[in-house]
Amino acid sequence: PKRTLCCIVNMELGLGEGLLQRQKAAENVVHLAATAETEDHQDHTFAGIMWDVRTRKLPAEYIEISSVWLRGDLGPITVWSTPNTYQGKHQKEDEWKCHYKQVHQPSPHVLQEMRLDEPLRLEPGESCGMYAHSAMPGDEQIVYDNHRQSHQFSYRDLYIDILPGMAHLSDVPFSSEHQFMGWWGRPWRERREFVGRLSYGVRWLLWNPDVHARMPAMFKQMVWSILMSRSERANGSFLHYLEPDMLFYILNKVEWWESPAIMGELKKESEEVATPQPDYDDRIAVMRMPGLGSCIGIAGFHDFVYGHAAEDEEYSMYDEEDEDEDEGEGA
Repeated sequence: PKRTLCCIVNMELGLGEGLLQRQKAAENVVHLAATAETEDHQDHTFAGIMWDVRTRKLPAEYIEISSVWLRGDLGPITVWSTPNTYQGKHQKEDEWKCHYKQVHQPSPHVLQEMRLDEPLRLEPGESCGMYAHSAMPGDEQIVYDNHRQSHQFSYRDLYIDILPGMAHLSDVPFSSEHQFMGWWGRPWRERREFVGRLSYGVRWLLWNPDVHARMPAMFKQMVWSILMSRSERANGSFLHYLEPDMLFYILNKVEWWESPAIMGELKKESEEVATPQPDYDDRIAVMRMPGLGSCIGIAGFHDFVYGHAAEDEEYSMYDEEDEDEDEGEGA
C-alpha cells in the first residue's frame, strides 16, 4: 500500500512522521577551494593596485574570497573592498571596508598570502572593487602589470572574473598625492592589472522549486523526469507512490556539483562554447496540463506533483495557439 511504502522510506531516511525540511544550500560553507592566479609579466612595482572582481551567474548561494596573494617588498599591507566597482571611489576611503592589515617581510619572487579577517562574500552575478596597498615608502612594494589590449579580463574561470584596474603610487591609502610627484607625475595610473592570486570557495545551492530555473540544464532534465512519476501513466514506477514532499526532499539532497558531466556542462556554458538549448527550457515553460489552466513552470511544480491536474485529460507539449501558428508555416 502507498502509506506502507511511504513509512518504509521515512524510516530508511530517518525522517519519522514529521514534515520534511529542505535546505536552501549545502551545509558546508565552502564546497570548492580554488585559486585564481593572474598572469605575471612583472611590468611595474609601486604602492597599490585597485581592480574589480565579478562572480559568474552560477547556481550558488555565494562565492567567498578568503585570501589575496601578493609579492614585492610588501611591508604594511592593507586589503580593502567596496560594493560594485572601484571606479569613481579611488580617493573615497569612507566607501571602502578594510579586510586585512598586517606587516610582511619582503618577498619579491614568491607570492605571500594575506588571509582576510572577514571573508568577502559575493552573490552570483555580483561584483566588487578590491584594493591592495602597502604603506611602506619606496617604489617596489607591490608587483602589478600593464593591461594588455589582447584580453578583456586579467583572469577568468567558471566562477569569477578579475578585471583590469588602476595602480596607486602613494604610500598613503587613497591619497591624491605621493612622495614622487616631481618625478613620476600623477598618483593614479589607469589600465593596470592585479598580479597575484585570489583564494575562494563556493557554496552551492541545493534544489528547491523556487531555484529550479537556476540549476544546470542537465540537472533540470533529471528533476523533470523524476517529477513526471506523479503522472497517473507512471503508476508502474515505485516513485509514483511516494508523497510529493518525499520527492522534493530527495531532489533537495542531491549534491549535483559532484557530477563531472554536470560540471562539464557548466564549464562549457561559461566559456560560451556550448550551443544554447532553448528547446528544453521552452518545453518546461509551455508544457500545459488542461486541468491546471496554466503553464507548468516553477510555480506549477506543486500543482503538478500534488495531483491537481485532471487525471483523465491528455496534456500537450505546446499550447493550442502554437499549433495553429505551426500550421501556417511552410516546410
